[in-house]
Amino acid sequence: MCENPAKIFGLYPRKGALPPGSDADIVLFDPTLKHTLSAEHQHTNADFTMFEGKEILGKAIFSMQRGEVIIEDGELKRPRGRAQFLPGKSDLATWAPKGHRIS
Repeated sequence: MCENPAKIFGLYPRKGALPPGSDADIVLFDPTLKHTLSAEHQHTNADFTMFEGKEILGKAIFSMQRGEVIIEDGELKRPRGRAQFLPGKSDLATWAPKGHRIS
C-alpha cells in the first residue's frame, strides 16, 4: 500500500519498504474499531477538528516511525517534533526515464 506512493514521489526505498536501511515506518490499522473523533485525542497542535463528535469506523492502533514505537493503543509514546522533511529524488521518481516503476 505504501510502496507505489514512495516510488511516485522518489522516496523509495527509504520509504515504502522494510529491508535493512529503510526507515521502518509501520501503521497497524483496525478497520473494525468504532470510535468518535475529538480534538482532545488528536496528536496535533490544533485544538479543534471539523469532524468533532463524528463516529467513524477504523483506527490506527499502532505506529512506528524510523523503527521506534510512536503510538501504541492510542497513546503517544515519543515526544512531538520528530518529523523530518524528506525531499523526493526526481531522478528516481516514476516519471523519470530511469525512475522506479510502479506495479
